[in-house]
Amino acid sequence: LTLNQIVKILKNNGISQIKIGGKIFKTYKKIFILPGSGKSFLSKIDKKTLFITSDLGYHDAEFAEKHNFTVIDTYHFEIESVFKQIIFIF
Repeated sequence: LTLNQIVKILKNNGISQIKIGGKIFKTYKKIFILPGSGKSFLSKIDKKTLFITSDLGYHDAEFAEKHNFTVIDTYHFEIESVFKQIIFIF
């Protein structure tokens, strides 16, 4: 999937805030979704992976860029409330 396709899926399922950081790739084969705050899992993300979570900051996006993966930061409540819907799409 492309980043644009993924963003469209998120928006169509109720995610209103989408902030993208890190290294951007043409397509993604590995997508890791963590409802709630994902800061403590950043060091566990593989290269060329898209990590969708919440409560990230500027330095977290820098970390993703340095370690060659992409992050999408959303509202904490939104990702938790739509997780069951979007997990089956991906």
